[in-house]
Amino acid sequence: MSFYIDEEHGSRIFPENIESQISLLLYRSSRRFKDPQTGETNQVLLANAIRKVIPKILKAIVTETLSEKSELAESRLEHAIRTYLLIHQVAIKLILRYPRAYEHLYRTVVRWIQNPFTEESIKTWPNIEELLIAASLVGIPWNMLRESFMRKLIAQIMSSAGIMSKSTNHFQKRINNN
Repeated sequence: MSFYIDEEHGSRIFPENIESQISLLLYRSSRRFKDPQTGETNQVLLANAIRKVIPKILKAIVTETLSEKSELAESRLEHAIRTYLLIHQVAIKLILRYPRAYEHLYRTVVRWIQNPFTEESIKTWPNIEELLIAASLVGIPWNMLRESFMRKLIAQIMSSAGIMSKSTNHFQKRINNN
C-alpha cells in the first residue's frame, strides 16, 4: 500500500486514494465503498474494512520486523517503526473523517469489552491483538480493555494448554448467556 508521506501530497489524495486501496485489498474493486447513485462513502462498510485490514497490515509489519534475525533487520527497524506509525496515523485520520464509521468501530470494541466470550465478539474479533490495534484507532484506553483482555487471554491460554475443565466450560457458557 502506498500511503502519503507529507501533508501537501496527502491533502490531494486523502481519503479517496486510501479508501480505494483498502477496497482493492479486501474486495478487488476500488469503488466498493462508494454509493453508485450519490457517490457518498458507505461508512459502516468502510469501518468493517478498516477493522479487517489495518490491524492485519500493522501486525504484519511487526511480525516481519521481529522475525528477521540478520543485521539487515536492525537497520530496517527504524523504517518499520516509521511505517507502522504512518499507517496507524493514516488509519486514525480516515476513521475520524467519517463519524458513522468511527461510531461503528467504537461500538464493536465496546461490545467486546462488555463480554469477549459472546459469539458476536468472537466472530468480530477472533484475534485479540487486532482488537487492541482497533481500540487504539478509536481512542479506547488500556484501562477500559484490561479486565476483558486478561479474561480472554487467560481463557485462550487455558484452552490451548488443554486445561479447560467442565466447570470452566460451564462458567464460560453462563457468561455467554448473560
